[in-house]
Formats: sequence, structure tokens, C-alpha cells
Amino acid sequence: KMKARYNFIDGYRGERENVGEWNGGLKKLASKSGHLLLGGIFPDFDVHEDFETSVTYLADAYTWVVPRAHKSAAWVALVIIFKSLVWYSVIAGFFLCGITWKIIAELSEDSDYNRSFRHCFLNTWITVLGFVSYLHPVKESLRVFFVFLNIYCMLFSTAYQTKLFEVLTNPSYEYQIQTVEELVESGLKFGGFEELHDLFYNSTDPFDYRIGDQWTDITNITEAMIDVAVHRNFSLLCSRLELAHISGITPELSDSVGNYKYYTFTDNVFSVPIETIALRGFPFMMEFSTTITIFKQSGLNEGLRQHFAHFNERRRARQLRALLKEKSDVNPLSSEHLQGGFLALALGYVSGTLALIVEVILNCNYVQNKFENFKRRVNPLS
Repeated sequence: KMKARYNFIDGYRGERENVGEWNGGLKKLASKSGHLLLGGIFPDFDVHEDFETSVTYLADAYTWVVPRAHKSAAWVALVIIFKSLVWYSVIAGFFLCGITWKIIAELSEDSDYNRSFRHCFLNTWITVLGFVSYLHPVKESLRVFFVFLNIYCMLFSTAYQTKLFEVLTNPSYEYQIQTVEELVESGLKFGGFEELHDLFYNSTDPFDYRIGDQWTDITNITEAMIDVAVHRNFSLLCSRLELAHISGITPELSDSVGNYKYYTFTDNVFSVPIETIALRGFPFMMEFSTTITIFKQSGLNEGLRQHFAHFNERRRARQLRALLKEKSDVNPLSSEHLQGGFLALALGYVSGTLALIVEVILNCNYVQNKFENFKRRVNPLS
């Protein structure tokens, strides 16, 4: 009875340095430290020249992984709720409603309070915020306008408050790097395993060659992902399957609420199948290839993918439970969540102070005398 013994290699597949000389995992295989090399190994002409390979299986996709964008400042929640066009419309609507209030009040000869220009805008502002105006209109025409203004304000306030709750509980992020061009221009270091480097360095495309020229080789994907997610000074090209595995066993890649600290591009750089490598003359490679072909035809590849996904989900769930245990049962709001409110309060203090200064200046005897003298010069008959 044949027993299989295996060892994990903490490194990469390896590249050919000279004729018949390899580094990495292939060096161990060439030195007969083992019979088979398994893992995320995609087809390579150099490997096929020196080693025996099986048929391909389990195609994997490679994509770029970059640091997650920083969270937006909490005070931004006050303004990002609506698009810019909506805010412009609200501001324009505010002035339009204030002017309309003034016109209707003058034409209908409403009370002096409702005909006052500043009170028209003050009542409009109070109504938009969802509060009750100080004095309701007297004339029916202004009352009709006031009713529909309140309906508009109720709809606006409800939409704003609903979205505000969502924004405060799910904070937004600043602009996220989403393309390779933005990645290269960002100044971040980037790279991956050495075998991926050749795909860019030997390319005839100028942009790919630029990527290959600035490439940084890595030997440990876990350390590279920590540089991406924690230190935020690196971007990595790696397989999606390997990324899912690393994310399930490395808690440093998630924040306190379980969100990933990295961002993966939606588009794949390339997709390749993987294969098993053995020394030349390995007697069981044909049987392995036949078995793999049967498994592929019977749908076992898809079953393995589903099992791998479910296995990672369970590991991810255990990781999230461990993160939640470290947190308190009560998650109070911090001062960051109220930055927007504090900003509005500060603006209120400043605006009120400026308004007070203007009122004091306008109501002082000196200004009043100057104003009376100006009126006499303009209208001598009075």
C-alpha cells in the first residue's frame, strides 16, 4: 500500500536561472526532494522543457489588489446624501420660495410680519428644516402656498433623515483606485511572484513593459497582503483563489466590523489553468492526467470550487465572530460621527455673531443719524 507524504513549501514556484538550474519549489523538485509539485502553478514553456506536467485543471483568475481608500470625514455625511444637482435645486428652490412668499404676501396684503422680506426667508428656512414657522399666513392665497411648501419640506426632510441614518451607519470612502493606469500613477509600489514578472517584462506593449520595469518581486504573499491592507504601501497581483484563502486565515486584513481593508479590481488581468509538475519519467503522470480528465468531465472541478468557497466562508465566519467578541456589546457613537453636527453648530455661532454685530452697528445712534440725514438729502420735501 502506497502512502503519500507531503510538505508545505513557504515560497513560490521558482524560475529557471541557468540550463537545468531552478530556484524556489522547482529547485526542491529537481534535487529529488519530492516527486510532485502541487499548487497554483500555471503552464510555462520553460517548465515544460525540463519537467513532466499533467493536464490542466481548475482555471484561476489573477487580479490587482490595492489598499482600500480612506473613509471620508464624518462631517461629509451632511452633504454627500444628495447629488450636487439636488443641492443646487434645493438652494434655488429656497430663494424662489422666499421670493414667492414675499410677492404673494404683498399682493394679498397679508400681515406686516409675513410681508417683511427677512421674515419671508426666515419662515421658508424654518419650514425647510421641518420646524413650525413663527406666524402662519392670514390670507387664503398665502395659506395655500404655505400648505404645499410644507408638503415639499416634509418630503425633503424625510428623504434627508432616512439617508443620513444610512450614511452614518455605513460610512463612505474617498476615491478608490480602480484601474491599472491609476495604480501606476499613484506612486504605490506593486508586484507579485517572480513568475508573473516575466509576463510584463517580456511584453512588447509599452505600458506592460513599464509595469515590468517597476515590478517588485515577493516571496511571501501573506506579508505582501499585510503591506497592502495594513501598511498601505504596496499593491499585489495575485490569484483570486489564493486571495480568498489568505483572507480567511489572516485577521489583519479585516477591520473591526469585518470589512476588508483591501480592494480588488473587478476586471481580471488574465485567467489561466493550473497543472501538476513532476520530474521527467515520473511513471504515474499519465494516470494522474487521465484521472484529472475524468474528474473534469464529471463536474468535480466545479464541486471543488464550491467546497473551497464554502470552506472559506466558514473560516471567515469564525474570524468575524472572533472580531466581534473583542468588541463591546454596545457600540456608542464617537465624536467623529457628530463632526457634521458640530460643524453646523459652529457655523450657527459664527453666523449669529456676525448678524449680531451687523444689528448693533445698524441700530447705533451714529448710523441712525447718518441714515436719517441721507433720507433728507434724497427726499428734501419730507
